[in-house]
Amino acid sequence: MKKEEHIPGSGNPVSEPAFLKQYRTCYPRTRRFYMTSDRMIFPDDLQAAVAHQKCLKKGKVTIYLK
Repeated sequence: MKKEEHIPGSGNPVSEPAFLKQYRTCYPRTRRFYMTSDRMIFPDDLQAAVAHQKCLKKGKVTIYLK
């Protein structure tokens, strides 16, 4: 599994949180999980994750690839 942080111009890998394993079990066909700074997970829905993150005012969306 690849992990990647969503920072424009950066390809720095980040470690995957342990709780994401539950999401991988529940969503076996999902290729990308987007996590906002408040740890809300959006399976395969970048637009929803970005919209939610904008409401938080701080932080960034992190992408975890399968």
